[in-house]
Amino acid sequence: MRHIFLAFTNPVFGNEAVYNEWYDGTHVPEVLRYGRGFIGCQRFKLNGELQPGAVRPWRYVAVYDVICEDLAALAKSPWMPGSPRLTSFRGIIDDDHVGWTFTPRVQPTGELATQSQQHSQVEDRLFGWSSSAISDTAIAPTAPDAGPGSMARVYELAEHQRQGQRDCPWHGLVIYDLASRDVLPPVDPFRGVWRFSPISRYVARSEI
Repeated sequence: MRHIFLAFTNPVFGNEAVYNEWYDGTHVPEVLRYGRGFIGCQRFKLNGELQPGAVRPWRYVAVYDVICEDLAALAKSPWMPGSPRLTSFRGIIDDDHVGWTFTPRVQPTGELATQSQQHSQVEDRLFGWSSSAISDTAIAPTAPDAGPGSMARVYELAEHQRQGQRDCPWHGLVIYDLASRDVLPPVDPFRGVWRFSPISRYVARSEI
């Protein structure tokens, strides 16, 4: 089973340069090297809140691709046996960070070809949040309006998180990869829409 793990963070005020250097140079490599099932990651920075919702967006998100059959077990034991302690982020990341796992409605096919690798030329990524599940038919008419080269993927909050909600107010998520900054999909169906721009290339576990 494929999933995405979204790590939303804010840097400690005045420490943004250190934060980005640590995230790219230390944290992502450690997570990919020692995390169970983590196969790749790309980072993004907030580029606008198109549809305000009940939750204010974080300034950064790291999108990890995860392969896992038992997410509840992964949550209890996320690191490989014998892994060292991860480098501390005290004084680098604000305490308001969250991590949410979502599962795609349609599982991707093929060898470890991930959505992030397939769309490395995407200019921006839109996160459309919903408090309920999103049907494919509900977003199908809007996807072509996103412009040439754009695509939409539908996700649901992973079952192990949905049981307790774990600080996540959303049940459904649509991610639009935008190939044009000039054309946007409709935002009305969503309870919140956040726009992020890539600030790193996609890094696969095999590169670490």
